Amino acid sequence: MLPLHEPRLWTALIVVGVSLFTISRGFDVAGFALADFSADQPSMATRLGPWTTKPGVAALALSRLVKDAPGDANTRKQWATDLLSRAPLDANAWALLAGLRFSTGEPAEKGTTALAMSSLTGPNEGWIMARRGALALPLWRALPPDSRGGAASDLVGGWYYVPELDRAALRASLRLQPPRLREEMRAALLLAGGAHVAEALGLDAAP
Repeated sequence: MLPLHEPRLWTALIVVGVSLFTISRGFDVAGFALADFSADQPSMATRLGPWTTKPGVAALALSRLVKDAPGDANTRKQWATDLLSRAPLDANAWALLAGLRFSTGEPAEKGTTALAMSSLTGPNEGWIMARRGALALPLWRALPPDSRGGAASDLVGGWYYVPELDRAALRASLRLQPPRLREEMRAALLLAGGAHVAEALGLDAAP
């Protein structure tokens, strides 16, 4: 029997402890993967909810819930907030939080702050740029003046990723904007190299 002061004993105990910790994390990841695989959209919150407090997989579970699970806006906003407390560099979560803040009537500066954080953490990810731009352009009036150019650049850079249904919704929304704001949007899109985007959105013509 090795004496307690023997370095080899403590080394062995440390190795065993690390191995058991790694195995337990592996079981959590496998369990989450099975729950995620078997969860359809209606049951997603029930299936994945218990995993939102498990170290190692909590951020994964929250990310799936925020992006895909049905639920009222306030519930999804809480999921997004919890996710960002664990993964503050998740640019998509910041963009989703911005949309949820706008939709639940929070002060405009809270939504624009979340948009700014999304731009800071994921400035060049095309599909996230598309989400930010499609969200920000109809809210042009509420955007700080120094954020409007970024919103236009996001929409131009991510235009490929904007689904046709969202493009149609944008066209309909922008048609209701006052002529002065439409002209400001058009000028910002042109400055960002987005003449084709302005044309596609009907901003090259009178409303």
